[in-house]
Amino acid sequence: MQKLVLEFKTLMVVVALSLAAPAAHAKSAQDMPEDAWAFIQELADKTLDVLDNIYLTQEERDQQFHDLLRDGFEINYLAKLVLGHHRRSATKQQMQDFQDIFSDYIIGIYAGRLAKYGDERFYVTGTMPVGKNDIYVRSEVTRAGRDPFAADWRVRLMDGELRIIDIKIAGISMLQTQRDEFSSRINRVGMDGLIEDMRKKAGTKIINVAQKDG
Repeated sequence: MQKLVLEFKTLMVVVALSLAAPAAHAKSAQDMPEDAWAFIQELADKTLDVLDNIYLTQEERDQQFHDLLRDGFEINYLAKLVLGHHRRSATKQQMQDFQDIFSDYIIGIYAGRLAKYGDERFYVTGTMPVGKNDIYVRSEVTRAGRDPFAADWRVRLMDGELRIIDIKIAGISMLQTQRDEFSSRINRVGMDGLIEDMRKKAGTKIINVAQKDG
């Protein structure tokens, strides 16, 4: 298929896409490659609209990024995956506390990065089945004066809607990277220590936004 060229200001722009409506007969994302392609394109378009809207305050921009990211990612599913084998030793209360903070924590990280990059070009180059149910939307990001790199968005059909469940940047899974980071932290300070650290970082993000607008 012909390459689609999208202007965008950051690689993370593409993370924020709300979904294209899936075909009613589809059983997996692999049955609907064109919809998965459009899913990622629409994400970039909507995120660019937020980035380019000069009338938004930083708090309003961050909130819109949060909303887009929640629509694009399967957050609850990711919360379980990133804990890996540590889920087996976590208490019910720890799991509840972790899931309560994970959404604000991970979305805050991505939303905070969105405005930090210069203009880039994003090329959707195709799709590729992965596993039994998923599909990668493959892309290439080019930057002035720097080598291009690949970004593959792993999309799954969940409860009738397309969702992003992982991103590979230059072949490195962000899900695996986050899992390794959390595992290392749990080994050092325990599950409660990880949760407290996430709360502090999520709280700092909120405070910083309030100070910018004040």
